[in-house]
Amino acid sequence: MDAGTFLIQCLNAVQYGLLLFLVASGLTLIFGIMGVINLAHGSFYMVGAYLTYGLAKMTGSLWLAIPIGVIIAFAIGTRRFGWQAGVALVAMAAAGAVALLLW
Repeated sequence: MDAGTFLIQCLNAVQYGLLLFLVASGLTLIFGIMGVINLAHGSFYMVGAYLTYGLAKMTGSLWLAIPIGVIIAFAIGTRRFGWQAGVALVAMAAAGAVALLLW
């Protein structure tokens, strides 16, 4: 591996680390405002992700599957944890959609 490729890989690693930092900061802000620390919220994020993935495979369109998955995950989260969890799920889905657009 030459020096140019190594430098590019190092910059990619720093960029990815900063992206993870922004996501972690957003989660900290959301959970700090909600006043709820609950590890089950992560499972609902995964439910939303799996729903969106399954819907994307069924419909063949990721852009159609994202809003449908957000609505279903919002309904499940709201039913289980109340409106605060639903709002957090929608915020994470919006952040994921923005990251998908920017990626």
